[in-house]
Amino acid sequence: MQPRNKTIGVMGSGKEPWLVFSEPLGAWLAQAGFNLLTGGGQGVMLAVARAFAGVPGRAGRSIGILPTQADPPM
Repeated sequence: MQPRNKTIGVMGSGKEPWLVFSEPLGAWLAQAGFNLLTGGGQGVMLAVARAFAGVPGRAGRSIGILPTQADPPM
């Protein structure tokens, strides 16, 4: 069985990206081999995901959970 990467969830403002914090965090998570879980929105979540995805050779995956309603509702 292969070891699994741990997953870190990052949620934050959907309006303000807080780039001074978000970009270094996203890059560090990718370099450290974590998976990234976000709400898939704008702002902090987008900034972290872009920085994460921009790391060459990263082992982790970026996962965005988009809020939506089931069709039909459950």
